[in-house]
Amino acid sequence: MCGIAGMIGYRDPSPYIERVSASLAHRGPDAEGSFVEEGVCFIHRRLSIIDLSAAANQPFHSADGKWVLVFNGEMYNYRELRDLYGERGYTFRTHSDTEVVLAAFDAEGPACLERFIGMFAFALYNRHSRELFVARDRGGGKPLYYSVSDGRFAFASELRAMQALCPGLTVNQDAIADFLAVGYIRAPYTPFTGVHKLLPGHYLILRDGQPHALHRYWSPEAFFTHQSVPRITNASEARSRLREIMANSAAYRMVADVPVGVFLSGGIDSSLLTALLRERFDNIQTFSIGFDEARYNEAPYAAAVARHLGTRHHERILDKREVESALGDYFNAYDEPFADSSGIPTILLSRFAASEGCKVVLSADGGDELFGGYTRYWQFPGEYARLHRMARFPLRLAAGLASRAGLDRVRYRNFGHRLVKFDELLRVSAGPFSARFYEQRMAVTTERKIRTLCPGSTGNNAGLFSGRIPTAGAASLPPGDLMALWDFTYYLPDDLLTKVDRATMHNSIEGREPFLDHRLVEFAFSLDPSLKFDGAGGKRILKDLLATYIPSELVERPKQGFSIPLFQTIHARLIRDFEEWLNAGVPAATGFLSQPAVEAEYRRFRYFQRKGKESNVLFMWHLYCLIQWWLRWGK
Repeated sequence: MCGIAGMIGYRDPSPYIERVSASLAHRGPDAEGSFVEEGVCFIHRRLSIIDLSAAANQPFHSADGKWVLVFNGEMYNYRELRDLYGERGYTFRTHSDTEVVLAAFDAEGPACLERFIGMFAFALYNRHSRELFVARDRGGGKPLYYSVSDGRFAFASELRAMQALCPGLTVNQDAIADFLAVGYIRAPYTPFTGVHKLLPGHYLILRDGQPHALHRYWSPEAFFTHQSVPRITNASEARSRLREIMANSAAYRMVADVPVGVFLSGGIDSSLLTALLRERFDNIQTFSIGFDEARYNEAPYAAAVARHLGTRHHERILDKREVESALGDYFNAYDEPFADSSGIPTILLSRFAASEGCKVVLSADGGDELFGGYTRYWQFPGEYARLHRMARFPLRLAAGLASRAGLDRVRYRNFGHRLVKFDELLRVSAGPFSARFYEQRMAVTTERKIRTLCPGSTGNNAGLFSGRIPTAGAASLPPGDLMALWDFTYYLPDDLLTKVDRATMHNSIEGREPFLDHRLVEFAFSLDPSLKFDGAGGKRILKDLLATYIPSELVERPKQGFSIPLFQTIHARLIRDFEEWLNAGVPAATGFLSQPAVEAEYRRFRYFQRKGKESNVLFMWHLYCLIQWWLRWGK
């Protein structure tokens, strides 16, 4: 696990090296290195996990001097690949997975990606042909940003390094509007014009410093559409295969030369992961945190599962003071607009694991997307069906009149705003269930309000409420599959995996995701819906398998999620900061927010708070995170 960066076409890269390396130091405090040759520069910060010797430091050079590699991530099946390429005559100088990646590409070129089981982002430079190859893993576990402009190419693991490599960046207002809707920015876009995220499952080739080809080497759509993959319908066979695939995936992610632990919440996914690991390994460390407010505290569930499975469990209970003190870390760790407040407890949990000497942690993200864990997967289709059947014209007319009369700004019960939101949902319910309906339903506010707050956005770039999905052929999927595909494509990599990557790396530890093993993904998306959903909700097959390891009372409980008493904790701080920002004209100073619109939204928030009624607090949190980002990173 590391931080990587590079540049091609810079006349003199030397002024950038120290600044870029320092910006990525938290991702790799164990070693740093650079490579410079004829307008090509690679920068590397290392967090030593496999083969701790200096021989495995990077940038890594092939023995014949042809290749130079910077690699971020882990290749879990590197031992098998090492044997494979060793039989073909490759002589290894280290015991690292880094050298195996280089050997694989030297032997097979881009086709080697099909063999990799891991999470990764890497850049490989051919010094003879002056060709650069950049790739990202299938699920998007590891980040990679890049920019092409004025004959120069730059890439990095984090946006802060891209800012050092590309000074003078301008804010992408369409991406900002996208953030206000969903709380994160969907790839390939970033908050800056001209800087992109390399999409998961893609690689990029540059020749003579210029982009030559962008190719997608893996896609989950085939498993959703079942064009060449049949549905798995037999429950007994499915459980057996799930146990085998997931146990193998979990065991792979225990491979390390440093201590490894597991984030255990006591929920279905992390409990099953822990149970499968405990079946193979004697000394499993588990970590959980809780809060001194009962409805946010999952620690007792985690402790009960840990006791039953016999893990070496570590628990810490936090108070509101510690949560608020972590806000600074949160806004420093996430260097692009990010409003998933579960990033705060993830930072605290990562810090706790690091303090206990753990350098690698396994997390259970992905289970909800793969196995139907979100209630919206069975609730939204019903909502859509009711909207679709409604007499549309009178309701559309009423909503339109409300909007023109300014009723979406009326304070009483926020009725006008709800009516406008209802109108937007009606408009996208006329045809078949679509990703556009899903986006509208998931958004925290209306498209109309976002346009008012961010008047410079056009919707032509990031595609606010565009319903964009990976391929047109996926548009005809059943609602459950369409929502899961959208979540896997956007919500999982751009929110959940971003959350874990930044939170763990901010604390200089490595996060691994067993549910994102592509073999498990392909299996899950091949399951018949009856194996995921039953009368009690989703994750049927996971619950059935988990029931063979722990008592049912530890399995059957309401889904809680990894949340904190955020708004109770920061309520006073949010009010104080917004008052200061509005008085100082900060929204106007951003250049992309309307000061009057932000002030109106804040006054609406204060009104509802004083009345003790349902308010726009979640959207205020989005605005709060956006302004905090601009003050730290966007100015």
